[in-house]
Order: sequence, then structure tokens, then C-alpha cells
Amino acid sequence: MGLQYTAYLGLALASIAALSRAGRLAQLRQPLFLALLAFWCWLAASAAWTEAPAPAVVRQLWVYALPLALVPIALACAAGDASRALRHFVAASTLVAAVIAVAATGWLGTWGSLLPPLQVRGNQRIAMSLLLALGAGFAVLFAIDAASPRARTAWAACALVCMAGLALQDRRSGMLVLPLLLVLLALAKARTWPGRAGTVGVVALATAVAWVPLDGVQQRFAEGFTELREYRAADDVATSWGMRVRMAEVTLQMVRERPVAGFGVGAWLPEWRQRVSGGLLERQTTPHNEYLLVAAQSGAVGLALLVAAIAVALRVLWRCGARAVAAQMVLATLVVAGLFHVVLRDAKFALPLLVLGALTGAVAVRGGAWRGARAPRQDTSPRPQ
Repeated sequence: MGLQYTAYLGLALASIAALSRAGRLAQLRQPLFLALLAFWCWLAASAAWTEAPAPAVVRQLWVYALPLALVPIALACAAGDASRALRHFVAASTLVAAVIAVAATGWLGTWGSLLPPLQVRGNQRIAMSLLLALGAGFAVLFAIDAASPRARTAWAACALVCMAGLALQDRRSGMLVLPLLLVLLALAKARTWPGRAGTVGVVALATAVAWVPLDGVQQRFAEGFTELREYRAADDVATSWGMRVRMAEVTLQMVRERPVAGFGVGAWLPEWRQRVSGGLLERQTTPHNEYLLVAAQSGAVGLALLVAAIAVALRVLWRCGARAVAAQMVLATLVVAGLFHVVLRDAKFALPLLVLGALTGAVAVRGGAWRGARAPRQDTSPRPQ
């Protein structure tokens, strides 16, 4: 986490300095930055009526301020440098996936537990699952755009290794996200609607063929569906999906009590502990859903501002044309993962995804589309060598 903070904040400070030297700070007054700033300002205003302790308020305002740095990084970073960084990310994802795959065979023995990819726990493990899904998606994109058969083969091999590592790890989030990323990629790259529909069908079939035969994948999803069938509304629920349903029920009660402005930033945890007692539920610190957390703490106003920021990001990336496919994949990951995790509130998710969002945004921003000029929609995607 320390390295991720250093990388992200270092990029942000260097980007602001570069924009200042070039006399381009005025470019920050564009819709996405203003939408993110409006969302953060409302959260800061909600500190006036929160009952959360001051340290909790400061921590949440700090984490929710991190997305603001995405825009200056994307504006200042050279597209070539960002593209190289993304290729390095795919290479790193391939290495991590290879370690997971080899460890699954048992060849590493007790030495495997000493390797960093196998040591992560909790939300960091879930974040790694999402990053592997993005690594696989980027590798497929690079394979499609590769300029030579040798490069295309290399990127396709990276994609297969990332998919194998994703299937052999024990978290479901990345498994859910990857097919959506491949569908998004198919829609972006196919030239006709029949071609897009056919490609989506092929992706769905390939996902089923790849995932279904794997016992670990079947077991993880079978466990989840069993937990939902056996769920009952009680504070002693101890299953993963059962606890998520209970947290959603209690959080929705909070939303109904204060629907407009919410309980204030940082207030979810004290409210939660007043309503739930005993068991594993009481130890939870978030509702595992970004949208429910925002609605409970900042009400319908805060949720509307968050959704507006997402809509602005979609519009910006649409204007950036074919170069924005990778950025669209990162945004899709953030939006979908927010249904199951607090991807902005928890820095374990936010930092790596925001770094990738900034780098893919830098690739997309070439041509001035973020400053309001509609970019040509011809296929000008970066072609990795």
C-alpha cells in the first residue's frame, strides 16, 4: 500500500507541476474533474451533520479525494509513457498469474507460501483478482492491435496465462468482471452490429467452456448460491453472500431513515454497530457496496453526484474514440466492482484501479478530446510491439 500511495501521489504531484510549467492548469476546469470535485465537496459538507469521530471523517474524505488526482495525471502523462506502463502492468499480471498457476500444481511445496502473490489476504486478494481480470483484458486488446504476428501471439499467451491464474485463485470478483470486459472489448472492436452480437456470443460460450470444467470455479459459485438459498434475516449469519445480503438490508434501512442527505461522511460504521450485535456481522466496517455506502452517508444527493460523475466519465471516454477502450474497461471494473465492494472507500481497491484509470486516460486523452473537441472515431488504438 505504501508503494501504491507513493506511485499515485507522486504521479499526481508531478503531473500538476508539469501542467503548471506548461501553463495548462486551466485544463482542469473540465467536466470530469468538476463532477468529481462536486461529489467530494458534498461529502465534505456532510461532515457538518455526521456523528462519526473526527479521525474517521478525515480518513474518508482523504480516500474520496484520491479520484481527483486521476484527471491531472491523465492530462499531463505522455500517451507513449502511459502505454508502456500498461504493457508493464500486463507483464506483471502475467507473472503473478503464472505464480498462482504453478502453485496450484503443488510444485512449489512450502516455498510457495513465501511468494508475495500467495501471501495477500482479505480485500487485497480480491483486488488482485480484479487486477488479473484487467491484465487479461488488456492483453487481449494488445493482441488485437498488435502490428506483427509474433507480438500478437505473445500478447495472446499473456492473456491465457492471466485467465488461468484468475481461474485458479479463490476469489469470484475477477471471474465475474472478466467476461464483461471481453464483451465490452468485442462491442468496441467489431465493426457491425451482427459482428458484435456474434462476438459477444463467442465470448459467452468461451467463458462457459473455460470456467465450467474447473472444479474450483464451480465450487466457489455453488457455495455462493447455496448461501443465498439458506439465508435468513438475522444478525448471526456467518456466510459470505449471506452477510452481504444482511448488510444491504440494514444499510437500506439507514437510507430510508435519511434519504436526502444521509447520516454524514464516516457515519455508516457507528450506525451499523448500533443496529447489529454479535457474530461476524458486527466486525464488518463497510456494507461491501460503494453505492449503498454513499447513499447511507450522503443521501440521494451524494449518490446522484456519484452517478453523474460516472456518466460524465462515460461521455468523456466516448468522445475520446477507439483509444479509450482500455479506459472504458477500467471504468467498467470500477462500476461493477462497486456493487460488491467499496472500491472508492477502500484504498486497496482504489489506488491500483485509479493508477490504471489515469494511465489509460492518458492514452485516451491524445487529440484534446477531454478539452471538449470531439476526437475522430477511427481506430487509432496503440499498437504494442
